[in-house]
Amino acid sequence: MTCATRPAPAPTESTTLCTQAYILIEQQNFRGIDATTIRVWLDKGFRRARERGEGCSVENGALLRVLDFISGV
Repeated sequence: MTCATRPAPAPTESTTLCTQAYILIEQQNFRGIDATTIRVWLDKGFRRARERGEGCSVENGALLRVLDFISGV
């Protein structure tokens, strides 16, 4: 599934651009979880761009759950 085929974020849904989420995950992955596993965990949280030219995003609840686990906190 590509970014364009993902659902659009709901008007009240809080999301983070995938490029920024990747940086956060890279910085906080103290457990060394592989990228494929993380992508599977985030799958249902991916959203297509809100506006033309903007990248895909991930729903913040899904992102925060992953960050909580991979950071080892």
